[in-house]
Amino acid sequence: MQPDQQISIVIYVKNGVRTIVRALDSAIGQEGVRKEIVIVDGASTDGTLERVKEYGPAIDNLMSEPDAGGFDAANKGWRLARAPIVCYLMADDWLAQDSIVAFWKHLNQRVTETLPCLVMRRDGTTRQMFRNIDNP
Repeated sequence: MQPDQQISIVIYVKNGVRTIVRALDSAIGQEGVRKEIVIVDGASTDGTLERVKEYGPAIDNLMSEPDAGGFDAANKGWRLARAPIVCYLMADDWLAQDSIVAFWKHLNQRVTETLPCLVMRRDGTTRQMFRNIDNP
């Protein structure tokens, strides 16, 4: 990973108190990367927001308000994110250990593999992750 490379990890959730801890721990635990953790909570009523707040300064940006569903929450996260690359994570998902470092490694080496993931950069350009990234 290059020193100037940063990624925003946007986790969106509504009433995910049972799963948010695993998602947050997996995002925060990504070592060797400059990351920003953004949480978009859809006005949870099950204690999710209180659980997220327990992470204190590990959360870079937190929004909690009603939304119109997952796509609306993802768009809110996009607007809050500041890094040039944004990774979305739903509250019942998690990142494997070192997965962000592996992503940067493959992106920097221009490895050609087939994976169903499209990377959208903040400047509006898109690249398919791990697949011929010279031709988006």
